Amino acid sequence: MRKSILIFAAGFSLFSLTIGCKNSEKNNQDAENVVENVNETGADAVKTIESDVKELEDTDVVESGTYTGTAEVVDAEQKEIYVRLDNNKTIELYFSNDTELIQNGESVSFDAMERGQRVEVEVEKVNDQLNPQRVTILE
Repeated sequence: MRKSILIFAAGFSLFSLTIGCKNSEKNNQDAENVVENVNETGADAVKTIESDVKELEDTDVVESGTYTGTAEVVDAEQKEIYVRLDNNKTIELYFSNDTELIQNGESVSFDAMERGQRVEVEVEKVNDQLNPQRVTILE
């Protein structure tokens, strides 16, 4: 009888161990799938950012004046925007303390800027640099 109980207990332990290993393998596989998906998503995001940056490396310098376009990149840390003008030129603008930012007729902080907004920019060309005098958020 003892022998039967010991054999049963040993068999049950082996069975439990096998099930535990199979669950562990499944969990490991699930974790590997999640990591793979995150890596693929992250790689896609990096490719998108790299293509945006590469595309914007070739910015244009235009004459002083007023232009209309779309904010393609808004960098709050640098207080910088890239604007794709309606004539398909892209300009890079670094805001200074003197730059006016207007929305709905009122002065607003740089935080009001968002990618995709239509803007009207008044720029002054100094050598090969554009200084934004006024940026009006149109929508």
